[in-house]
Amino acid sequence: MEQTSSLPYAIAEPESTDGERLRRLLEATRAVPWEANAETWQITYVGPQVVRLLGYPVEQWYEKDFWVSALHADDREGIIALARQSIARLRDFEIEYRMVAADGRAVWIHDIVHVVAEHGRPKTLQGYMIDVTDRRNAEAEARSVERERLAFERLLADLSARFVNIPSERVDGEIERGLQQVLEFFRVDRCGLLRGSPDKATFQITHACFAEGIASVPLRVDLPTALFPWVYQELVIHHRVVSVATLDDMPAEARVDKKTYKEWGIQSHLNIPLIVDGSEDYVISINAVRSGRTWPEEYIPRLRLLGEIFVNALERRRAEERVGDLLRFERLLSHLSTRCANLSAPEADRGIEHGLQLVGEFLGVDRASLSEFSPEARAFRMVHWWARPGIEPPPLVRSSEHFP
Repeated sequence: MEQTSSLPYAIAEPESTDGERLRRLLEATRAVPWEANAETWQITYVGPQVVRLLGYPVEQWYEKDFWVSALHADDREGIIALARQSIARLRDFEIEYRMVAADGRAVWIHDIVHVVAEHGRPKTLQGYMIDVTDRRNAEAEARSVERERLAFERLLADLSARFVNIPSERVDGEIERGLQQVLEFFRVDRCGLLRGSPDKATFQITHACFAEGIASVPLRVDLPTALFPWVYQELVIHHRVVSVATLDDMPAEARVDKKTYKEWGIQSHLNIPLIVDGSEDYVISINAVRSGRTWPEEYIPRLRLLGEIFVNALERRRAEERVGDLLRFERLLSHLSTRCANLSAPEADRGIEHGLQLVGEFLGVDRASLSEFSPEARAFRMVHWWARPGIEPPPLVRSSEHFP
């Protein structure tokens, strides 16, 4: 038969039945039509697009038990049992399973099956195989992301619970343990907590952990912020997160920072500023050394919360230590007052010098002295003093010009 149209050409087709036209139409789609014997499962027809789907030639599909043999080993037993059950009940069904392609890939198939019966018994199976690998992979990825999110939520809850009313002496150990858990969760190479100085000229890496085989960085050492001028400006002045997947992503004004990162062997880094009360700035930092990586934005708020848990524990300990120092100093002064009140005249000089020693050692200084001022000489004269071994004593007399 010949078909014509308004186009300047004609398309000629051979005579065909409606069934043949429908078959050709289906074979032009991504759905693969097929037909099989309901009792033996021997394939009697399969669409030619099956070659594109799994890579096997059409002729191979007509071999005995080919479909069963191509099923993924982990799915074979369950799929066969399910199919037999539905066929025996003369019920149409839909199933999803994996087949092993000619190149070894696992391909997810959504199979829509119609059971044709004759005299109350299954005779023929007819169906369409549809490749749903992309959907299945996307669903698996979504489940993986959700599992990872829930795992991190559990990690965060566990860490939060551990820091409730934590004793001061355990704070450092728990912070390092928490950083190690973060390092392992994100599969990175370094993870640390940084503290900036009040004058913003230096910073310290106060706590850190490292993956096996990764070099450490200087801990609890004052490092100049000039090593990372752009990053420090972003974090401390603007309170912005700095997330870098590759050093080439850093702006031109960060050339000094990039040089330092290269010297420290860092390929990717995530730095999150932590907002806490006080004059010091804290940052939680994560580094990738062996290979670059991206940093999912959805984890940044949770990492910030984790860092704030660490910092609050440190600040609480510092507050407790300040209160403890004040109480100990008050007790020291009370002790010295009582002792000096009961000193005899010959014991006074020695008692005062011993008191200066106790005060100096408590404050962690090298010298302590007691001086008197002479208005006539307009000078200070030292009457008692104490100095650590190896430290020179101060001058006995100092003019008031030195203390205007």
